[in-house]
Amino acid sequence: MGINRKRILAFIHIPKAAGSTVTHILRSKFGLNHCRVISKDEVYKPKDLIFDQKIYPRLQSISGHQLRPHINFGSFEEQLFWFVMLREPVERFISQYKWWRHTNNSKISFEKWCEIKGKKFADFQVKWLAGESNVEKAIEILDRKIDCVGTQTHFNESLKMIHVLSGENSIPTFIDRRVTASKLKLSHLETEISKNYNQCDIEMYDFFIKNIWEDQKLKVSDESSEVKYLDTFSDTIRRNLNMTYHWLVYRKIKSLV
Repeated sequence: MGINRKRILAFIHIPKAAGSTVTHILRSKFGLNHCRVISKDEVYKPKDLIFDQKIYPRLQSISGHQLRPHINFGSFEEQLFWFVMLREPVERFISQYKWWRHTNNSKISFEKWCEIKGKKFADFQVKWLAGESNVEKAIEILDRKIDCVGTQTHFNESLKMIHVLSGENSIPTFIDRRVTASKLKLSHLETEISKNYNQCDIEMYDFFIKNIWEDQKLKVSDESSEVKYLDTFSDTIRRNLNMTYHWLVYRKIKSLV
């Protein structure tokens, strides 16, 4: 199959959707050629990318919470291979609740948490992609702009899709690290509450599974390449160099401009 190879991989890191694992891989494989981007603005913009290419002159991949696909990167768009990991909406919402409880050392009940934080984290994936609670816009971005859309539910199959569609052999096609579902069990009422808060996410995720996911599976069905992720000594060196440079050089420079 013909691969439209682009120069910079751009990973959209949606919280609680396997983003940390993907970032771990990118740091391990690209080292000082990967940038976990930050911006003084609310979201990462083209001016940030122009500046960051000076700090990372051999830039091959970028990721980060501020990197959002609803931003138009203009002439850079032809250089970017956009990809994202989605997660089943109710499961992601539950995981967000677990994370909030742990981070705040709280024993707050799920229903109480929904009362005070539910609106903020509702339809989170749609907002992350579209910049607003607009499911039609989010679906259009997924369908027309994102080059590869994976899902935490089928993590290794998603990795293979990224590997094949990006043409980037450094990306493994499977990893032994288990990316599991939340173990928190909710009652029927709590599950229904979660669904009510995430109607847009559910609609978007359903569209993705029925349309984009199946189409991508057909595109990579003839590919037999298997590249297992092994956390080698070289990977560890690249990852540690990346993190050291990020904290001691990149963040300090960005704080000064």
